[in-house]
Amino acid sequence: MCIENEQKKMTVQEIEEATLELIRTGKFQPGTPLREAELCEMFHVSRTPIREALRLLQNKGIVEYLPRRGVQVVRITMDSLKEITDLRLVLESLSVRRAMNFVNEIHIKKLREINHKLLETTDSYEQGEIDRLFHGYISRMNDEAILPQYLEDLQMRQALVQCWIPFRPDRIPHSYQEHEGIIQSMEWGETELAVRQTEAHFLISQRSLCKKLKEYEETHLNLKTNKVDVLRM
Repeated sequence: MCIENEQKKMTVQEIEEATLELIRTGKFQPGTPLREAELCEMFHVSRTPIREALRLLQNKGIVEYLPRRGVQVVRITMDSLKEITDLRLVLESLSVRRAMNFVNEIHIKKLREINHKLLETTDSYEQGEIDRLFHGYISRMNDEAILPQYLEDLQMRQALVQCWIPFRPDRIPHSYQEHEGIIQSMEWGETELAVRQTEAHFLISQRSLCKKLKEYEETHLNLKTNKVDVLRM
């Protein structure tokens, strides 16, 4: 049953962001059905804004509609992960190249502040947010509006993997050093070096993510197989 709150109803954008946060934090796992009635009760709104919010998330590739099954959080496959990270590599490199026309001491200082936070937390969710903040800051150094939005959408799709396959603790120091290499190249005004550092960083990240996804799929496939074997006994 939908509960109406006449005093303060959430907007479609607020519902979209709140649902996105539940996905980011792993409350809604990939493959989780998003039922309108349950979301109505959760956010105290009618079905109309829920449907509009889900449509926005569907347009961003975060949720999908399946016939006879309804809306669910998208499952990331190995092929789609590779496509996402390939696109990020190209666009993040372009982002750095364009940022080199605007970078100044304030930007460099801010990037180092963000990067240092990677070493100050052991929470994998926070580490993922810091990593996205770092690359998002670079993309917003110029006046471009389209590129940052494309990158934000790709980051969010990639975050679907990281919410259920978190950062490995041993990967963080390497990410920190790779970020520092990008910062240093930007500080020196070395555009091509900064681009190469960015490309190398994303190639390493892609290999790490694909390896984790493969391990996750193999583990869960074995668990399902064992469960079926037990049921047959």
